[in-house]
Amino acid sequence: MKAVFRVVVLFLAVLLTQNNISAAAVDGPFAAVASGDLPALATMVERGANVNAINDAGQTPLLAAATQPKAEKLIDLLVNLGADIHARDKMGKTALMYAAGKGELENANQLLQLGVDPDIRDNSGKTALDYAKVGGLNVERGNTQSFTSMLEGKNHKNPELAPYTLYIPYKTGAFSPAEFERAAVRTLMRKGWGITEVNATGARAFYARTKQRQLYKIEVKLEPTRIVIRYRPGYGFRDELAYLEGVRYGLVYELALH
Repeated sequence: MKAVFRVVVLFLAVLLTQNNISAAAVDGPFAAVASGDLPALATMVERGANVNAINDAGQTPLLAAATQPKAEKLIDLLVNLGADIHARDKMGKTALMYAAGKGELENANQLLQLGVDPDIRDNSGKTALDYAKVGGLNVERGNTQSFTSMLEGKNHKNPELAPYTLYIPYKTGAFSPAEFERAAVRTLMRKGWGITEVNATGARAFYARTKQRQLYKIEVKLEPTRIVIRYRPGYGFRDELAYLEGVRYGLVYELALH
């Protein structure tokens, strides 16, 4: 009887130890994020801690880091360690939404440049723009427009500037939808765009230059007999149309339509 009791106690001890290790693996990165301890965070992940662990609120360490004051280095480290930049919590909120809602401008800028789609909607239909307004990021700073103005695409130099649209004609059967998808990805990635959506009939991407308060958006659609490229202008630069022509040429080259 005593032998059976000892076996049961040993089993429970092993199980408790395993649970503690598992909890530490989850809680460890969050504790390091909360304290801003970059070396400890890096060490934990190198030793096997999950950089994409999820807490009770459905947050990953990156989502938690987004709310920390001026946590650009912490965010950068998490991404370099393999954090999922597109992670969302139970409410559908992205790291960009967390940063914007807390009014952490530097964090929001960095997450935007890292590729978090500003047009994603949470479970209630809100975008990063809605959270930015709550976080007070709609305040102008001298001659620099606000973060919300950038997300809205307001053009201070030329507010009436209309989006550009270019076309690439092609003959039916010149390429397959799969070839179009690969060509769109290669072209946009070569230009440094953050691709937020891509499939066999279209692609959508954006490019952020937050120091200059510039957010460019582009959409490529495959239609019968032609490819349509729509581009929302940035802030009045003369070379924007030439830049768009570069995207157009890239697609022509990738699809061997020249």
